[in-house]
Amino acid sequence: MNLVVAYYPFRSEFNKYTELSQSILKMNGCNIVDFEALVDGKIEKADIIILNWYESVYSRNPFKLIKKFQAKINVLKSQKEKGAKIIFTFHNKKPHSLGLPFCLPVNDLIGKINIARMYRMADRIIILSKDSRKYLLYYLQKKDINKKAFYIPHPNYIDAYSHPLKENIYNYDGIFKILFIGAIRPYKNIELILEAAKVLDIPSIRFYIKGAADKEYQEKIMRDARQCQNVEFAFKFIEDTEIEETIRYSDILLIPYDVKSSMNSGTAILAFSNGRSLICPQISTIREIDKDLVYTYDYKSKKEHIDRIIFNIRQAYDDWLNNRSEFEAKGTKLYEYVKITYSLDGLAKRYKLMFDELLK
Repeated sequence: MNLVVAYYPFRSEFNKYTELSQSILKMNGCNIVDFEALVDGKIEKADIIILNWYESVYSRNPFKLIKKFQAKINVLKSQKEKGAKIIFTFHNKKPHSLGLPFCLPVNDLIGKINIARMYRMADRIIILSKDSRKYLLYYLQKKDINKKAFYIPHPNYIDAYSHPLKENIYNYDGIFKILFIGAIRPYKNIELILEAAKVLDIPSIRFYIKGAADKEYQEKIMRDARQCQNVEFAFKFIEDTEIEETIRYSDILLIPYDVKSSMNSGTAILAFSNGRSLICPQISTIREIDKDLVYTYDYKSKKEHIDRIIFNIRQAYDDWLNNRSEFEAKGTKLYEYVKITYSLDGLAKRYKLMFDELLK
């Protein structure tokens, strides 16, 4: 297609989605450049700008927060005046944090107003799951959503690392191994995993929490975990060379995300790409999956969330203990599903269709 696509962020240490989506764009012959280089004037012009998490702005001062939003909006105005088409990727219902923990109503209001301004400037908004579409109503009118929303699912991770899954083998050693993997942040509700671990303190269940965390949050987690002898921690960035082995050593993943902000999950797709099922609230990613293949739930309060986690762990443990072939088949079926439905070749066709519609 020979299009110049300015991409943001050009690199992401903690999220492989950007690398995968850039690979897909290159399959269509696109020339990928750094959005920041475009803004700095090192690159004269781009045909298309693709933005991920651009609406995530952080400041503990509400006035500085507004100023940061305005600066980003001004950048978009400038690029539109030069003829660039702007595409947002709708990852989350709202940013997980805007930096105003003691002023949450202010936080939400500032975020909603300014993200809506950004989305109104978009020519297209990529939704990673069909269920995500309804959450755009938080920012846009239905007529604008019908015009802008374009479904391109999250790519699978099957060939993203060194050792693609050839045979789905579980490491049975008499311990039911429950894994959380990824950047450790407050919205991921690690505290609830610890609450579940305290209740399910039996020798044949073990929890593994692996990922990088900032010092303050890590210290809080370790204080909460003092009574948890059945939890192992690895507070470090999990290298690409370790990810597949770490997931395949486990029996199931647990990602008890906060549904107020969470909508899509690359970790879920990562689990499926490695032949593992998971325990997770019914976020949009999970609503596209056969509910019989995952352990999923809704909740309305923190207490209910903990209760649902414990219930689903017990159910998964019972399946692992008494119906192992069916339990393992869930992971295999999930792998086959994402291999076909979220293939890079298939998504490349979706991107081409979107560009053709946008530029005709």
